[in-house]
Amino acid sequence: IARYQKRGGNKAQLLICFPLESFLRAVGQSKVDYFSLDIEGLDYSVLSIIPWDILDIQVLMVETNKGTRNKILKLMADKKYQHVKKIGVDDIFEKPRK
Repeated sequence: IARYQKRGGNKAQLLICFPLESFLRAVGQSKVDYFSLDIEGLDYSVLSIIPWDILDIQVLMVETNKGTRNKILKLMADKKYQHVKKIGVDDIFEKPRK
């Protein structure tokens, strides 16, 4: 169940989620040119379980303002992504070209 605030109140909504990898496999793809991730503080949790050896994400923009920026910067450096720029609350990473 996803919870979010809507103008001072709380609302709950049941969500069915699937890994990005599952959707891409279903259409015969593994390459993603641009991926934007903004899930209100859970961004690191999602990034840490992406199968980076299977998915080929070229450019990633991720929200990093919920206290997880250092963890995200380290994770992306460990995955050999180059930090391109910080724009507001988002950081942009690019996979080096071979």
